[in-house]
Amino acid sequence: MFMKEKKEEYRFTIQFNPADPSHQQVAGILNRQGRRKAQYLVNAVCTYENGTGLTLAESAPVNYQMIENIVDQILTSKSLPQKQPVSPAAKGIEMETYLLERIDFEESILDTPGENSLSAITESIEAFRKKK
Repeated sequence: MFMKEKKEEYRFTIQFNPADPSHQQVAGILNRQGRRKAQYLVNAVCTYENGTGLTLAESAPVNYQMIENIVDQILTSKSLPQKQPVSPAAKGIEMETYLLERIDFEESILDTPGENSLSAITESIEAFRKKK
């Protein structure tokens, strides 16, 4: 079949078959493109013909470091805060004061510590005093 030369080489009129589900789907996709139909078709045809084309990956390179930072930020904001134990040195206090604070804290939780707990704590404090 011999085709006559087109009046406008870069202008096309396409009619889709309304009875074909694939044609219906493509018509819907193209109608959603607005004034970007031509670029969408170029990308699709180049990809189909060459196995490559003007893909999103080529037009906007992926910055993996930025993605990793965003994911870390999201995970950090979604995780529950965890208290890390703070050493007496980091608090800038002596070990004896630190242990007494711990005793007060544990007593408030347990109401009254048992006899074994008190003796163990007393022994620990004495051991630290001897090291000084």
